Amino acid sequence: MGTEPALSLTFSDGTLLGYALTGLLYLLLPAAAFVMLRRRGGARLWHVTAGAIVYFLTVELSDLLARVVGFSLPENQKALIAAEFVCFLEEGGRWLAISYPIADIRSDRAAVCLGIGHGGLECWIRCV
Repeated sequence: MGTEPALSLTFSDGTLLGYALTGLLYLLLPAAAFVMLRRRGGARLWHVTAGAIVYFLTVELSDLLARVVGFSLPENQKALIAAEFVCFLEEGGRWLAISYPIADIRSDRAAVCLGIGHGGLECWIRCV
């Protein structure tokens, strides 16, 4: 009954390269989409910011609701509950941002910029 060696995971160089390229794509794609849309005119940073704020608030609200609903559950089950809540809250948050004039989403380009902010923050969180 000695000490057993800890399990170690090894990844091939190709797998690590794939992870690195995916992370780089996640970070650069939203920025590149905004720059391309900005060059064609009509893209505003406020719409991107509104999308990022909506994403952040809906994720935080889903985490809060998961803690309230499953206050005595283990953390892994709270994460599952939060994943279920976020499905509804993200779509509801986007609908509210587009429906009400505070975000000033009145054109297709503004809606795309809202999506760039929303998806851009999500990509950033997934990479970091």
